[in-house]
Amino acid sequence: GCGLILFILGDSMIEHLDEVLNNDPKWLKDFRQESLKKFQSLPTESSALFMHQTKFKDFVFSESKSEKPNTNFHLDGEIFAIQNSGLTIKISNSLKNKGIVFKKISEAIETHEDLIKNILMKDTNDKFSSLNDALFNTGIFLYVPDNIILNVPVRLVNLVGENIFSKNIVFVGKNSKISIIQEDYSSNYDSDTKIYSDSLDIVAKDNAAVEFSNI
Repeated sequence: GCGLILFILGDSMIEHLDEVLNNDPKWLKDFRQESLKKFQSLPTESSALFMHQTKFKDFVFSESKSEKPNTNFHLDGEIFAIQNSGLTIKISNSLKNKGIVFKKISEAIETHEDLIKNILMKDTNDKFSSLNDALFNTGIFLYVPDNIILNVPVRLVNLVGENIFSKNIVFVGKNSKISIIQEDYSSNYDSDTKIYSDSLDIVAKDNAAVEFSNI
């Protein structure tokens, strides 16, 4: 239950929180700290299946990866992100010229602070969503302005070989249409326990359409 998880995570979780707080604005620091308190206070499911899938044996937060450049995996396309021991993002100049913004969540917190803040400040009573809110240190931000039809899919590729806390935010303006394909793979075959915590928030304005697939 909750007490067992906190005992196993212990000081490692607090140290990781201190690390990700370093460059945050005050509102985000407060949000992370409140989210951690919520994680600590909310009950955990007690079903056998849930307990089996949420083992935190030998988990060390210091092994969690942030947004360092990745050079181990290559993908062609106009717009994609690869999470693999770091975060790589690509968007073509033609899409940038249409006003589409695709960048790391850490950069978006600086350039689109009010929008990010409004989306993050949602009320959740989910224990592990709160943990993601507290500890995310990677992720993408996609902004599509009004009246844009994106004919190529946005690919989000996750090669899970390290502990990842990813926060992804997608904003799609009025009358716009996009498709997102998220691909999750295990990038190694060792027996070490890894945590992959991924949060995707999609905001679609009037008459917008978002197609999402996860494989």
